[in-house]
Amino acid sequence: MRKLSILAVLMVLSTSASTAVNNPDFINQQKLKTNMSSKAQIAKGIRLSLSQSTLELEKDSDEIEYASNKEDLITNAQFSIGYTDIKIGEVGFMGEFSYLQIDTDSDEADVSNTRFSGNATYGMNENVYFFGGLNISKYNVDSSGTTAEEQEIVNYDAGVGYQLGVGAQVNKNLSLEVAYISLRSTRSSLYEFDTNDEDNNTYSSGSLDVEEDLLTRGLQVSLVGTF
Repeated sequence: MRKLSILAVLMVLSTSASTAVNNPDFINQQKLKTNMSSKAQIAKGIRLSLSQSTLELEKDSDEIEYASNKEDLITNAQFSIGYTDIKIGEVGFMGEFSYLQIDTDSDEADVSNTRFSGNATYGMNENVYFFGGLNISKYNVDSSGTTAEEQEIVNYDAGVGYQLGVGAQVNKNLSLEVAYISLRSTRSSLYEFDTNDEDNNTYSSGSLDVEEDLLTRGLQVSLVGTF
């Protein structure tokens, strides 16, 4: 008798569950939850981007009097790789490593900038999102310009900057971004020189240590693919 009662209860529960699952309202609710879940995510995955920048470099030093301490940088395309998780109505994350090649007037110098960026993101809707955060950037210069009488030893150190921007999601895998970026770093130069006075037949050597703060800022437009 007890077994028959248990079996009857199980049959009732099974029938109720089957009725609920096949109920049109239940099915519509499940579809709505699925659609809401898929729409809550703007983009998530590996991020690859190609960017073009308009940047100005400003130098500041207590040891140097500049004729002009600002110059426009001639930049090539910037390549970046990272990870992104952008959500609608919630704070997400975007992080990437970037490499930027810079043209110079000298054929003897190869100049580039490398940068790690971390951003918080916020999606307004399916198509528009905002981002902002901090970066660590460093200039890399390979120069062969030395002379026998004067030698310059140069070191570039990384600094902390920031970026703020807005993105437009074109489709599931493609978006366009516009950002204002500010990069900070330092340059320290040690000049070692020899002086030979032939009239007095004297020889001497010396050195001069100079440090400069480098501030690079401007606009950047990026084409981003997320996979």
